[in-house]
Amino acid sequence: MLNSWFPNARGKAEGPGGTGTAMDGQTAEDDCVDSGAETGGSDYSRMSSTSSELSVENVQDPFLVSIHIITDPGESKILQEAIDKLLAWIHPDLQLFRVSERRVSWKQKKTCKSSASQPALAIILFLQEEYGEEQILQLHETFLRSPWQFHHTERVHGRFLPYMPCHQDFFTLATGTPLWAIRQVHYGKEIVRFTIYCHYENFPDMIKLYSLILKRAGWQKKIDFCIFPVYSNMDVDIQFSLKRLQRGQSVSPMESAVLEFRIKDFGQLIPLLPNPSSPISEGRWQTEDHDGNKILLQVAHDYNGFLDGLVDLNLHGAASI
Repeated sequence: MLNSWFPNARGKAEGPGGTGTAMDGQTAEDDCVDSGAETGGSDYSRMSSTSSELSVENVQDPFLVSIHIITDPGESKILQEAIDKLLAWIHPDLQLFRVSERRVSWKQKKTCKSSASQPALAIILFLQEEYGEEQILQLHETFLRSPWQFHHTERVHGRFLPYMPCHQDFFTLATGTPLWAIRQVHYGKEIVRFTIYCHYENFPDMIKLYSLILKRAGWQKKIDFCIFPVYSNMDVDIQFSLKRLQRGQSVSPMESAVLEFRIKDFGQLIPLLPNPSSPISEGRWQTEDHDGNKILLQVAHDYNGFLDGLVDLNLHGAASI
């Protein structure tokens, strides 16, 4: 049953349909201002739980989407603990992120990418307002301690939003891993949202691809933002979203993280994917989306063994296929 999961989850969070932009120092057009981190409004919550596009079968798996982070030897424990402590604010058993280690340390190579390049993946946690400002600030203080690192501050139309301190900040755990953010919201459910930032030209194709993988339609309230319900119960929503960047803005695929999607079978899906796919172990295939983000497809019944074969992913320092 949908409501049998998260039995002790706290009820609520969602906020006004606010707007945000990309990175600090950049402006946005009127029709392209929502970064996906500021919109947690009730419209999205109702969509997650009542959309006619979804069946009970489609929304009962809270682990339909997850993320694997690959780190240097000896660093996995501290990164895993940092993530688990953060997600415990929503539910202690919400294990959507797993950290594993490379065989050898990876030295990042210098690139010619602009410093304004947008990291491709972010995780935004929408927490309920009833915690109070003091508790939310205490949570933000954890981002100021190792292993967390400040990344950038979000703006709207070149201005800071009139929220409490840190409400527009993004953080990261290590180079090549996703961005993280906390947003305080006023009513509704708490939300865990995966957001992929897309090249302007690839946005329509990315919507088609992830609709195919997730086997559900996205909800596009704005021309530059599309959201897919992943899981919903009485207390929490898990969402997957795509954010279209401004024309000409670059995006950096995650070099030390991979998205995983649980699917029923490969037979009909693999031939429809836009890029080449290859098996990395029994029940697991690897491919990429239009922006070069690595995707791991896994048959749902094989989930308990998902760490097997992770070392075979062609990420820096890991063995290639």
